[in-house]
Amino acid sequence: MVAGLEERLFEGEEGKGKMPKYSISDLEKGLFRVAGEIFAASLAQGGPAPNFLQEWCFSFLATDRLTTVTKNDIYEPQLRSLIM
Repeated sequence: MVAGLEERLFEGEEGKGKMPKYSISDLEKGLFRVAGEIFAASLAQGGPAPNFLQEWCFSFLATDRLTTVTKNDIYEPQLRSLIM
């Protein structure tokens, strides 16, 4: 289940961490919220942890604070151009 969510909602290079895909449709459908609920249920039941996120992404989800994000952290060319 977690692997399917990873493929559907996250992008990035294997071994370097992934970040959420830019998808208004998936956001409006509530798929990111569902992913969070599934991750939480998996952890609560002793299942696998979602260990594929980039460090800045995990930090934001865990603390609600955004750490420094660099252009190297972003894979989407259009989003990368927004980072100074």
